[in-house]
Amino acid sequence: MNSAKIEARTNIKFMVKLGWKNGEITDALRKVYGDNAPKKSAVYKWITRFKKGRDDVEDEARSGRPSTSICEEKINLVRALIEEDRRLTAETIANTTDISIGSAYTILTEKLKLSKLSTRWVPKPLRPDQLQTRAELSMEILNKWDQDPEAFLRRIVTGDETWLYQYDPEDKAQSKQWLPRGGSGPVKAKADWSRAKVMATVFWDAQGILLVDFLEGQRTITSAYYESVLRKLAKALAEKRPGKLHQRVLLHHDNAPAHSSHQTRAILREFRWEIIRHPPYSPDLAPSDFFLFPNLKKSLKGTHFSSVNNVKKTALTWLNSQDPQFFRDGLNGWYHRLQKCLELDGAYVEK
Repeated sequence: MNSAKIEARTNIKFMVKLGWKNGEITDALRKVYGDNAPKKSAVYKWITRFKKGRDDVEDEARSGRPSTSICEEKINLVRALIEEDRRLTAETIANTTDISIGSAYTILTEKLKLSKLSTRWVPKPLRPDQLQTRAELSMEILNKWDQDPEAFLRRIVTGDETWLYQYDPEDKAQSKQWLPRGGSGPVKAKADWSRAKVMATVFWDAQGILLVDFLEGQRTITSAYYESVLRKLAKALAEKRPGKLHQRVLLHHDNAPAHSSHQTRAILREFRWEIIRHPPYSPDLAPSDFFLFPNLKKSLKGTHFSSVNNVKKTALTWLNSQDPQFFRDGLNGWYHRLQKCLELDGAYVEK
């Protein structure tokens, strides 16, 4: 028997007797043995054996395939392992409990009714009052929408700002290629966004794009700039959707400082537009953020544009080439997300 294995197992037995947790034991072994530390699956197997009263650190002679039986004892053992470390793989569980990987999957998914889910990244941890605000404002928008869905879609105008880069690296999904089975994918160094960029302010409705305005350089959206954009939007509406002005515009934008300033509120009162209130920290409920901008940027990613002007031209061409159904689908997606937000009691909506 390998003396290093005997030494590691002896240390595991000692730590188990001290009442150490599984994670603490594996961390300690990594600190002591470094790259030569035993695999987590082997460590967990011996932790389980020592907890059940085993004292011998030598391997037992055994033959044949691992047991694939699914009994109450095995189910309880797997449950205890998962409660200790929810990131365990089925292979580790199988090795630890002396069952097959198939039996481990069966216990996990059928007997314990578990699914392995990845962490959801959210814009900001929300307090209970913020969750309540999200739910209340979602209900407020849905009530207005449901009173007359077609009238709502005729009146609604939504908009937001986003950065467009002279070079925006393609994401991992876009880089996938069809290659012979068994081969490896191409290797590519990680790239960063270019420093050259332009801020695009885009307003749209159920029929299409109403206004695109560009602000170049490292400048920020100020109240004065936003007022000038809103005046351009009013002119665009008069030209492209004159009926919308007569029906009274429903304007939806987020709570950025320039959007909610005294100056902005004054011009919206001048226009007599009705504001759709947007909950704070909620890009998942902003149609431009979850729908329009991701689709736009997908068409730009991976292209090395020769200038910021070419980025602007390409973005404008793409935005104006989408048919009305595309924009209506985006607004229908908004309705679905508002409903989902209510169902989740204000929690973030992933899809």
